[in-house]
Amino acid sequence: MKMDDQYIWESLTASPVSITVTESDNVGYGCLMVFLDDESASEIRTFARDNIPEEFLDEFGFEDEPHITCQYGFHGSVTVDEITEFIQTIDTPIKVALGDITRFTQDAYDVIKMDIISKDLHDLSDKIRKHFKETLEVAFPEYQPHMTLAYVKKGKLPYINANNMFQGKNYVFDEFVYSTPNMEEKYDINKNT
Repeated sequence: MKMDDQYIWESLTASPVSITVTESDNVGYGCLMVFLDDESASEIRTFARDNIPEEFLDEFGFEDEPHITCQYGFHGSVTVDEITEFIQTIDTPIKVALGDITRFTQDAYDVIKMDIISKDLHDLSDKIRKHFKETLEVAFPEYQPHMTLAYVKKGKLPYINANNMFQGKNYVFDEFVYSTPNMEEKYDINKNT
């Protein structure tokens, strides 16, 4: 993954989305993700720690590994070999732009997140959902790419919504990480060129 300052997005303004997730939605499935480079991840972690008071944190606290989920919900029967073979069939690099800071509301806490703007990620999600349709649990019909910053107590930090400090920063990814159900193992997956 590397920063791509020259990449211009047609649409850097996306409508903030807030959805409600129930605790029962959080079960163990596999997850395909992309991670920021160390410097960018450090900048995101620093922003979160500087702007989210610890007394507002839920028990899950800060996200220590800023990442973007490409797709969550792979059944335990899906192997890393199947994910790797699939990755070889997709178009890369995946281009993304950071958007506003918004939130997901859940039953017991809120998730402070950064919206991600990316036609490439939406296309990838569609391809994953078609390819793995028999071995994928899709909890949310509409894919909403985001990067979690922290988990906070319900209703805390309303002023942080729509913060656009990072909006327009662009990244390019061609390396993926697959996490098996319940995060038992993580695998780095590179596209062979």
